[in-house]
Amino acid sequence: GYVIDRATLLDDGRILVMGGDSGLRWAGVYDLKTSETKKITPPKAWWPSVAKLTDGRVMFVGGVNDWKLRLCPEYGCVSSPAVKTVEIFE
Repeated sequence: GYVIDRATLLDDGRILVMGGDSGLRWAGVYDLKTSETKKITPPKAWWPSVAKLTDGRVMFVGGVNDWKLRLCPEYGCVSSPAVKTVEIFE
């Protein structure tokens, strides 16, 4: 399995989950009723900020473009520029 580092409860009771491990980003929508996760395309950036909007959509803002930044000092504290992106999950 993958490490989950973001989870957002959606209006319909499902849970939007995101994470990654060793250079692989992933995202999915977990359905509590069926105990199944449907994979979706993950945000472009690693570790974006996540905000649920009042209309039920979820916004991903920013992040970094190098997964190794999160694993400092294991990979030697790399410098990764911030990503200037905004993405919406509907």
